[in-house]
Amino acid sequence: MEEKLNNESLQEHSTQGKEPNTATAVLYHVQKAARRGYIFAAVAFTTMFIIMGALLAHQMNINQRNNEKWIELFESYDYMSQDGEGVNNINMGAQGDIVNEPDVE
Repeated sequence: MEEKLNNESLQEHSTQGKEPNTATAVLYHVQKAARRGYIFAAVAFTTMFIIMGALLAHQMNINQRNNEKWIELFESYDYMSQDGEGVNNINMGAQGDIVNEPDVE
């Protein structure tokens, strides 16, 4: 245990007065850039997912409003009605009202 502490203290003293060599400097900058790259990737993906979620929520809101408008339109149109005598009138649009009464000859 004591020997291990002595080795660590020797390494600290030997590296304090020296300039780092080129390989150590390159490795340091690569590690620093990699850390920065991971942080950038995390922020980019988080931002992308937030934007995609907002777009999905917006599209769902538009679809809901469109659905409500179609339902309102279909409910406002009178496809079939019945008069007081129990005769069904079917409105087919272009043909107008068709009265389902027996033909009188």
